Amino acid sequence: MSVKNDQDFWRDFIQLYKSLPAVWKVKSDLYKNRVQKQDAYEKLTEKLKTIDSNVDINATKKKINTLRSNYCRELKKM
Repeated sequence: MSVKNDQDFWRDFIQLYKSLPAVWKVKSDLYKNRVQKQDAYEKLTEKLKTIDSNVDINATKKKINTLRSNYCRELKKM
């Protein structure tokens, strides 16, 4: 996968993540709904499977946590 395609993929992945408040919006009623949260993680996992076929939901959660940690670390640098 080229660098441009890789950047496009992660932009799309983050956009998908932002469109699923059941995963990240703590004060939302969707966040408290386990079924909707599971469905959201499955959508994100399917997106990740386009670049790595061995991804499961736990790996997706770990990847999201890594992205969030890196984002916060970069904010602190500024």
